[in-house]
Amino acid sequence: MKKSKLLKSGFVILALLLFSSAGIAQRRISGVVENAKSKSLLEGATIALRGSKTNAISKEGGKFEISVPNGKVSLHVSFVGYDPKTITIGEGETHVVVALNESNNQLNDVVIVGMQRQTRRNTVAAISGITSKDIQDKPVASVDVLLQGRIS
Repeated sequence: MKKSKLLKSGFVILALLLFSSAGIAQRRISGVVENAKSKSLLEGATIALRGSKTNAISKEGGKFEISVPNGKVSLHVSFVGYDPKTITIGEGETHVVVALNESNNQLNDVVIVGMQRQTRRNTVAAISGITSKDIQDKPVASVDVLLQGRIS
């Protein structure tokens, strides 16, 4: 009696495992991302499954792997300085080579300005100053020790 219950429960668990894996059937797509002209491999490209949050990044040698559901899927591939590309992968395909074209739109230079001129009257922050006479001829190992306790 105990053996039959154990066999039945084992069969039920096995059936549930088989049906649950069939419901979430997926396959792995591998591929390479390269420059269309020079055929150089692009490391760090983003490969995203359209319509989901699944994505991957190309590793050393431009290689990537991504899990996708069975059936026909679309992947969106992008890389800085290159035009993005959307490719469609059929049911039986497991390996793709994605060739990206260099973008004609160049990034503009970014300049960060870290200094500006302000008067004490226009500033709401605390301002303190130190002159060269205050720190002249002091025997210290470094500048931070020299300013310690003199300026906040």
